[in-house]
Amino acid sequence: MEKHDNEQNLIEQLEKNRVVAIVRHLPEDQLEPVFTALAEAGIRLIEVTMNSAGAAEQISRAQRLLGERMLIGAGTVSTPDRAQAALAAGARFLVTPNLDLDVVAIARRQRCPVIPGVMTPTEMMTAVKAGVNVLKLFPASQLGPAYVKDVLAPLDELKLVAVGGVTPQNSADWLKAGCIGVGMGSSLLPKALIDNRQYGQLRQQTEAFIRQLIG
Repeated sequence: MEKHDNEQNLIEQLEKNRVVAIVRHLPEDQLEPVFTALAEAGIRLIEVTMNSAGAAEQISRAQRLLGERMLIGAGTVSTPDRAQAALAAGARFLVTPNLDLDVVAIARRQRCPVIPGVMTPTEMMTAVKAGVNVLKLFPASQLGPAYVKDVLAPLDELKLVAVGGVTPQNSADWLKAGCIGVGMGSSLLPKALIDNRQYGQLRQQTEAFIRQLIG
């Protein structure tokens, strides 16, 4: 029952809030102000990529600081070792760049939702057969929203999240094509704002984007 509840909560959050913020290589001293700015702007799903320095520690710290306001997961979970480390850190969901059935199996055993990276209908259905409920279309920009429409015509039960080249300008196109959400990294968290510690501006820009996307 716990696994079902976790999966259902993730799906509900995606369908309601639409955006997963992807945080990569964030300096430790900026974790609290950046995460707080995103939370105040309306972001409710966020992933820390496991190829970032101190990623596991950042997930644990973010969970303590903002775990009641956001679902905090791990991204770039490309190996079983990364999956184990992310789960030990308290990640509430895992996101992978590839379809690794060992990673899927680890997540399922721990009753943690996993969103594997897929590109083809065969990969998508292989993931579904392994028990996955939400799929990451990656790299989305190389395929385009029309690809989503084509895939969902015969496979309309799939729940896709577009990641890779998604921006505030094109995010609505992915949702209109049938995706339940989008993942955004540098386009949501501009390097200049982070480097210059302009957290208020980050909050304002993100809030305006969220308001325009989901009302």
